[in-house]
Amino acid sequence: MNPDGYSGSRARILIVTHSAVTYTGLAEVTRNVFLGLLRRFSGQYEFRQVGLFHSTAVTTVPWEITPTLTRRTSSGKQVYAREDLSGELTTLRLIAEFSPDIVFGFNDPQKLLYLCNSSVCDGRLLVLYASIDGIPVPKGLSGLLHADRFVTMSEFSKEAFRCSVDGLGKEIDVVYAPADTARFMPIPRNVREEMRADICPTWMNPGCFIMGWVGRNQWRKQMWVMYPLIQLLRSGNYRFCNHCGMAAPKAIPNGHSCRCGHAEFEDAAPMMDVFLWIHLPVGSGEGDWPVSELERLYEVQAGRDVYYTDCKPDSHLSAGDMPKLYQLWDVLLMLSGGEGFGVPALEAMASGIPVVYSDYSSHAEVVSRGCAGLPVSGVLQPSTGDCILRLVADVYDAVTRVRNLYADRAVAQALGESGRRFAVNGNCDAIADRWNSIFREVLSGRQSRVKCET
Repeated sequence: MNPDGYSGSRARILIVTHSAVTYTGLAEVTRNVFLGLLRRFSGQYEFRQVGLFHSTAVTTVPWEITPTLTRRTSSGKQVYAREDLSGELTTLRLIAEFSPDIVFGFNDPQKLLYLCNSSVCDGRLLVLYASIDGIPVPKGLSGLLHADRFVTMSEFSKEAFRCSVDGLGKEIDVVYAPADTARFMPIPRNVREEMRADICPTWMNPGCFIMGWVGRNQWRKQMWVMYPLIQLLRSGNYRFCNHCGMAAPKAIPNGHSCRCGHAEFEDAAPMMDVFLWIHLPVGSGEGDWPVSELERLYEVQAGRDVYYTDCKPDSHLSAGDMPKLYQLWDVLLMLSGGEGFGVPALEAMASGIPVVYSDYSSHAEVVSRGCAGLPVSGVLQPSTGDCILRLVADVYDAVTRVRNLYADRAVAQALGESGRRFAVNGNCDAIADRWNSIFREVLSGRQSRVKCET
């Protein structure tokens, strides 16, 4: 180790997170952060990675990734080894092989805790980047503050951690995920319609209104809300207030006052040119919400009301093809119960389309700061197992927000333009500069300690 804190001429960083070649939000953030550092500070860094969930690759990166351990079940199926699920064993091995200056852990906070054990990092500088998606943060995480730098992805995450950890006396940094504004960018409406004519199924006319959704089929994501939403919009089976436009159930009695104080409800008309496009793996047994059962429950049909991107649990669109999805859509639905950041929301903002979002957690902070969408209210409900609060979005409020954007395309365009400006200000180069400052400050802290000891 040189006295200036570096191993040789370049700072060595061991990255411990989702494999950067895969299709997850953490992988996308990792690619953008470290590719940005390589581009902005050529020759100043060397990276290796412990790759969690290293399955089918959708892209490549210019650093070596070592997958975590796998094993075979009695039936011959290959699964990830439980004892190395967060990289506990592979990290130890790569620290010995790579001798990093900094270990960078990026994950949910409880999955980072083992890195703070002195027997793991063995005196290495430790920078933790935590994805915190709800309140309260699980107990027993104060040990994360033993890291040389503890960073969260939003002010919401920072305050959630602050409120949940007793005796917090250490400053917490906030660094947003970088927006890849070179890949995700707006296109003119006429170009969008030309793309739709080539890509969309024939039952969607090029001038239709498409609501998009990107994510995993998890309870936390609350993706079921989209099914009654599209059913209501296309059937017109609801009423709305003539004064404020708020949607309400069809069964609302005559003379009942809206929350705006007026009682001027009328029946809605079907919006047959509104469609839902969902990008997630579907199939038998996939996810917490069986898609076929949601379709049956809400009388929604694939090929009529909703279109699914052709992806499977082990295959997705490439990183280069993902921007096309947003460019095809009019609005992104982000009706999640809670997000550590909400990468799809940022990608939509970079693409210049508005976001209809649940008004809770980190993604709500990002979209509202960018004035890039319309919020949907709901009810906070503790999730099973950990009692972390999640927002269950109000379906009729979501109907209202979509109707607003459908009826006023100028507002939709203004929100999209505002989101794009926000994303440009937090592009990959800007965030790379921020991380470079953090890494240099951490290394300088070691340099100061070395000088004091000598």
